[in-house]
Amino acid sequence: LVYVAVRHITEHTKQGTSPPHGPMPPLFEDDEEVDVGRTAGVEVVLPATGTNVNVTALETALNAATRGDLDGFAATLTALREAKDAAVRARAKQQAKQHARQQQLLQRGRAAASAEPAATASASKRGGENDGPWSAAWAQTHEVLSRQLRSAEQQLATLQFGKRATSDLKAKFEAVADKARVALEAVVKSPQETHELPPELLAEICRQIIAYANARRGVVDVYFDMFVPNASVPEPELSRMARKIRQLHAQFVEQTSPQNVLFVLRESLLYELETFSSLVNVESAMCRVDFKDVMVGLVQAKESLSKWTAVASSAASTKHRSKKSARGAPPMMLVLERVLVLLISRSTLLFYDLLGRPVPPVSSKKVTVSPEFFIRTIANFQRTSGAAFVSLHLNTAGHEYRQGYVHPKVQVEALTGLRSFPALFCFPTDAINGCVSHMVTIVNLIGDKDQLLRGHKIATLNENDFVPKGAKPPERAMFAYYLARSQPQVTLAAVVPIKAKRRAPEKDVDSSVRRFLTEVSNQLRSAWQSSLTANK
Repeated sequence: LVYVAVRHITEHTKQGTSPPHGPMPPLFEDDEEVDVGRTAGVEVVLPATGTNVNVTALETALNAATRGDLDGFAATLTALREAKDAAVRARAKQQAKQHARQQQLLQRGRAAASAEPAATASASKRGGENDGPWSAAWAQTHEVLSRQLRSAEQQLATLQFGKRATSDLKAKFEAVADKARVALEAVVKSPQETHELPPELLAEICRQIIAYANARRGVVDVYFDMFVPNASVPEPELSRMARKIRQLHAQFVEQTSPQNVLFVLRESLLYELETFSSLVNVESAMCRVDFKDVMVGLVQAKESLSKWTAVASSAASTKHRSKKSARGAPPMMLVLERVLVLLISRSTLLFYDLLGRPVPPVSSKKVTVSPEFFIRTIANFQRTSGAAFVSLHLNTAGHEYRQGYVHPKVQVEALTGLRSFPALFCFPTDAINGCVSHMVTIVNLIGDKDQLLRGHKIATLNENDFVPKGAKPPERAMFAYYLARSQPQVTLAAVVPIKAKRRAPEKDVDSSVRRFLTEVSNQLRSAWQSSLTANK
């Protein structure tokens, strides 16, 4: 579309004629129209976004692409990208200067507030009546920022989201909002500018604190619903949480301004909401095993987390110039970063065939949290325990299963029989292919032990239990099956061979398999809670 538009403009500009269908429509309807047709070959300013477009460079890149000159195409686009980055840095520098100016005004106000008793006494001697209410308003705002809001944030940093702790935390943020409202009323009633601090600035600070405290109360509510110990949140509840987070984000953006002395506080909360919303969307998409939504959500969460890290790092480097900036990383950032890694690791299991991730070599060291965490854990267990294979099965009954990305309008045939329980992951990779007897046993066990599996118990089946005692054992190898429910529609299975002349696996093998299934199913089911406890 861009290529056609540029060619359309350039050809008629060179010929000195107008386009055959009249002038092109404005690029943005909410601002003044830009006459692009008369400025081809120069830099065109788009007022609605404050960006510049070099039409000549864009046309050069597109012409290079049509000729098959990919190197020229890439070089031209790189130059355009560098120019854009330079413009973004210039705007960021200008915003930083404005922010520094507001910080200077705020520091003057703090210095004046520290001398408030003497000023109040001298004002009373002079009979002044205007300094009193204004000094009280600044003192209340300073109290909210330095003590009450700080206390609430410190309690939030403890990462306690139980019922009682959540109620106390919401009460603290509500008290912060109430105190800021009182200070705002005092500013409105006495707008005289004293202590060299503009009343408009102080009023904006109060409004920002109120909006921040209200948004924090809503976020804490969602955290309480999301960080459930040893349980997975149903998909409808995840959708409700995602909608609530989007509403909180929209309200906070509407109620606050980016040009404020509390810029870092505002940006940090916005990026936290964006990261949290993307991760909840990923969790919801994983319940549906939706490949496209999972991949898009993971990318969005990674981008938001990177922006949040940049904001937090800049704030920390300003606060602790002589110390490492990592000390300023918010605890919730560390929690959500760990959740992101665990969700990426879980996606490598759900979409193993599509992603084609190789299994890392076995290691005697403890497996750390990484994108290959679950695959490494399963591979190490299978290689050291002697299990025939470990697999992950999806129950497609009741929902439409699409392997990979399929256009929503394309009808997908419902899976039936053994195909309705596809193996999303299996290690060794080809161990279950062609083994119909294993699939029949696993599928039957999933159906027969459904209630037991829902209670997060281990379901087992020993083939030797069907052989009467004293009877000649079958000549084929016998197996023991262990199953655990990791998510509402996903079951983790381990198949262990039974040694000859034994009725059941050895006790140490049996206990190690049960322990492995319990730990891995809990980690798959409660990645959020495990991330929370690991970062306390």
